[in-house]
Amino acid sequence: MAQQTGQPAMGEVNTPFQLCCASQRADAEALAKRLVAIIPGLQTRIVRESCQDSLGSDVDFYGLYVWHAAMTPEEICRELGKKECERCRQHVRDVCPETLGSSGDQGN
Repeated sequence: MAQQTGQPAMGEVNTPFQLCCASQRADAEALAKRLVAIIPGLQTRIVRESCQDSLGSDVDFYGLYVWHAAMTPEEICRELGKKECERCRQHVRDVCPETLGSSGDQGN
């Protein structure tokens, strides 16, 4: 049995991962419905989270976690289209630059 270190390994089916985040719960719920329509059987969970923006202020947002009994996270992303995932990652970078410890691309 492999040792668990908090985060499950990507590449396993049934691994919940944060696909996206939204500033409003209703937006996250609408996205969840859209994704389930694309991938039947997709499981979703919305979790309220917070992070600090570049000014050090707390920002609340809603993380959309998804998983599927027969697909790995990579397969889910491929099925949804890379653009959807990249848009979410960009949104997370815009909303929570501190959380991701963005190194290198520190624009203005």
